[in-house]
Amino acid sequence: MSLQHNPIHTEDLVAFADGQLDPARARLVAIFLNENPAAAQQVEAYRQQSAELHRQFDPSLSAPIPHYLLPPERSSFELRKNLATTLSSRWSWAIAASLAWVILGISLGWILKGQQSTFAEPSVLAGNTLLHQASIAHAVYAPEVMHPVEVTAKDEVHLAKWLSKRLDRKLDIPSFSTQGFSLIGGRLLPTDSNNAAAQFMYENKHGQRLTLYVRAMAEKDADTSFRYGENKGIGVFYWVDQEWGYALSGPFDRKTLFNLADTAYRQFNL
Repeated sequence: MSLQHNPIHTEDLVAFADGQLDPARARLVAIFLNENPAAAQQVEAYRQQSAELHRQFDPSLSAPIPHYLLPPERSSFELRKNLATTLSSRWSWAIAASLAWVILGISLGWILKGQQSTFAEPSVLAGNTLLHQASIAHAVYAPEVMHPVEVTAKDEVHLAKWLSKRLDRKLDIPSFSTQGFSLIGGRLLPTDSNNAAAQFMYENKHGQRLTLYVRAMAEKDADTSFRYGENKGIGVFYWVDQEWGYALSGPFDRKTLFNLADTAYRQFNL
C-alpha cells in the first residue's frame, strides 16, 4: 500500500486524530503528515478541538436530571431503576432507549442554557444563546488551516448573495481593512432553531483571526446596546438589533473588539 495509489483525504486526517484508523492506514497517514507540516498542524487542531468539546460538554452527560422534570413522587433513582427493568425486556429495548435519549436531551438542553431562571428576561436569554453559539463557532473554525471557510474572499460577491438568500435578508459583508483585517471568507451554520446563521472570518498580518456571526433571533429587541463576554481567552462583543443578532469574536482586548464591533454595527446600519 503506497501513498501514490492510496491518496490521503480529509476524512483520513479526522479519523487519524480520533485514533479510528486501522494500523496499516494509520502508518500511511503518519508518513504523509511527516512530509506535510500543514496537514500535521491541521490534525493537531482537530485533536485540540475534540479535547475542548469533550472538556466542555462531557460533564453535562453525567449531570443530574433537574427535579422539576421528573414525574411527581418519583426520584431520579426510581426512574433509572424502572428504565433498567424495561431495558431487560428483549422486545422493548428500543422504546426504553428512545426514552433515555429524550430524558438526556431535555437535561442537556437545560444545562447548556446556563441554568437560567425561568423568569429571566427574553433579551438576556437571547444574548446568552448568541454569545454561546458565536464563541463555539469561533473556537471550532478559527484554528482551521485547510478549510477555515466554505467560500473564500475571492468570491465575495457570490458569498454575500448566497448567504443573503439563505438568511432571507440583504447581507453586506463588513470591511475591517482600516483596522488591519482582511476578509478570508465565510460559511453557513445552523442554529438552535433550525434556521441559518452566517459566519465571516477575517485575519490580520499576524495571523490572528476575527469572526463575525449573524443570525435571526426568535425575540425582537429594540435595545442595541453592546454586551461583552469572554470564553477561554476569546472575547465576544454581541448585540441584538430588532430581530437580528450579531457577535464579533476574537483573541483581542476589550477595546480593540469594541472598536471593531462599532465598525460592524455602523456598516450594517448604513
